[in-house]
Amino acid sequence: MKYKISIGLIVGLISCYSGTRMTQTFIGGWTEKQIGFVNSIPHVDKKGGYFDLIMECKWGGIGLQDFFLTNKKPFDWIKNLENIQILHSTLKKIGYKYFISDSEYRQPMKFQDKFGGMIKHEWEELSLQQLIDNFIQTYYQSLRIDTSGYFVKFWNRRANEGNDSEVIKVFEDIKRIYSDPEKLPDYNPKLVNDTIENLLRLDIELQSFNSKPTHGFIVKYFDYLKSIGLNHSAYNLVIEKYPSLMQMDSVIKILNLDTIPESNYWDTRNNGTWIYSYGDNGP
Repeated sequence: MKYKISIGLIVGLISCYSGTRMTQTFIGGWTEKQIGFVNSIPHVDKKGGYFDLIMECKWGGIGLQDFFLTNKKPFDWIKNLENIQILHSTLKKIGYKYFISDSEYRQPMKFQDKFGGMIKHEWEELSLQQLIDNFIQTYYQSLRIDTSGYFVKFWNRRANEGNDSEVIKVFEDIKRIYSDPEKLPDYNPKLVNDTIENLLRLDIELQSFNSKPTHGFIVKYFDYLKSIGLNHSAYNLVIEKYPSLMQMDSVIKILNLDTIPESNYWDTRNNGTWIYSYGDNGP
């Protein structure tokens, strides 16, 4: 009897499904304030942390397809001399070692093994410490005529951008930070960007969770993203990255979202800038 009931239930469900036209609901209407620094400072949502991100983002270009597709001109913001000062002061206030630990700074990068480099460069086997030392040494060489080496080419590019004098100050500060922690260089409070600081501190806290973050933290992160106009990033955080910590109905209501035409959905679904997502969150 139980067997016959089970077969009947399955057949009934199939019949109901076959006879009902499935509809798709597209959620959208996101707003996302365009913030200039986002094209140079990406959000980290992987356990590898900022060290891996910096290496991949700067030299590897692997595992960051979303970032490069979202940002058509990556790193334009950071090339500006004033923005270099802003980011450096903000990172000094937070603490560089939250982003790159002492061991990560001193250990050989082994770039090809860890990050998939296809072409061997002169810096790939160096540590960040050696890399910084080379940058500093090369900068102060009286003649930079030989343009064949990576370090000379780097400084020529910075000179063309008009920011080489500021970049060398940053490298010298970083060297002091990791070599003499008792005498950390001061930061300029007037140059600290509160939005960058708050976003990075939230990201650091997010990475501190061993597995899924707490409901309270996610609500805090969500509320802050919404407060600075990053509504789509807020949606991506709680619906795409960490679903079930906030109810979909409440998120839609808080963000004033609505159903939208399919064409609008596909045009806007990837517009989250700080926390991006290429998931199909509508249908």
